[in-house]
Amino acid sequence: MIKSPYDILGLSRNATKDEIQQAYRNLAKQHHPDRNIGNPNSESMFREVQDAYDILKEPRKKSHFDQNGFSGFESGFNPASESSHTMHDFFSNSNHKGRNIQIRVDVTLEEIATGCEKKVQFTRSSVCSSCKGCGDKSSEMCKSCDGSGYQSVKLQGNFKLQMACQTCRGIGKVVVESCGSCSGSGYCMENEKIDFQVNIPLGATDGMMKINGQGEPSREKKGFPGDLVILVSVVPHEIFQRQNQNLVLDMPCTYSQLYMGFDIEIPTIYKHNIVVKVPARTNSGAQIKIAGKGLPSVRGLGDMFIIPKLDFPRETLDGYDELIKSMSKIDEAHTSKRRQSWIDKIKKYKL
Repeated sequence: MIKSPYDILGLSRNATKDEIQQAYRNLAKQHHPDRNIGNPNSESMFREVQDAYDILKEPRKKSHFDQNGFSGFESGFNPASESSHTMHDFFSNSNHKGRNIQIRVDVTLEEIATGCEKKVQFTRSSVCSSCKGCGDKSSEMCKSCDGSGYQSVKLQGNFKLQMACQTCRGIGKVVVESCGSCSGSGYCMENEKIDFQVNIPLGATDGMMKINGQGEPSREKKGFPGDLVILVSVVPHEIFQRQNQNLVLDMPCTYSQLYMGFDIEIPTIYKHNIVVKVPARTNSGAQIKIAGKGLPSVRGLGDMFIIPKLDFPRETLDGYDELIKSMSKIDEAHTSKRRQSWIDKIKKYKL
């Protein structure tokens, strides 16, 4: 299941700005790959800390998450989307990061009502064993950066920004002869087949989930693997319409049903049926609220709304026209107070 940014940084939800910043600094130092050489988990843990800090450091993102959680990012903002970069993405050499892999996962309303796991399959490149991903058989020191892999760029004033060398892409060396096993690509010819379990959170919406470190591997020794980007698509339901966390069910009804009232058994997305009572003299288009039968969110369960709608028969039925004409005479003789009030108001505006 996706971790809360508060859990990642070890904070409570009422943590102050200073506490958030201090927790980030401590964990970033603890998990930085340069301090954990040989630990394959440090890269993903470091980036997880960065992602959590990216959400909590900005008041708008923090407020949005506090109110809605991950399932509330419905208006284009998604902390797990490819457009949200971490500090590491900006200040590290982008060539050190492997490419992201995108996969679409279809889910139903029933699945997101309880949360689910979806098995996905994809192919991922494998680093060439001959050259260890560097793509070269022989190389020499980069003259542009004297082998350091970095160059200093002077900005306004005396401020300098250290960036990855563009000549050697931050490696510190340039290729003299390409690797014959992978033709200089750094990857094996055959892709690795991956089976992966994706946890779909309760009340998920259409959007993107990012799973750190499950994308294409980096060709650089100091690099980071790319991410697995899950494109979540909620499949339209056959009878329910979704409105945020609420569900709407349109129900065609006859005139006699609306006038007399009736009981009807209907299904829910929680795999059980409920009996709904439609009161006598219910107007077409009225809303009958069934509390707690909608989708879950951080604010609790949504509701289900039954909308009875008058449905006239399209074909001619024996005796139906005569019956309606008889009813119309009764209606003319007994106008309701609400209809009479409406007629009186209309008369004021007639020319």
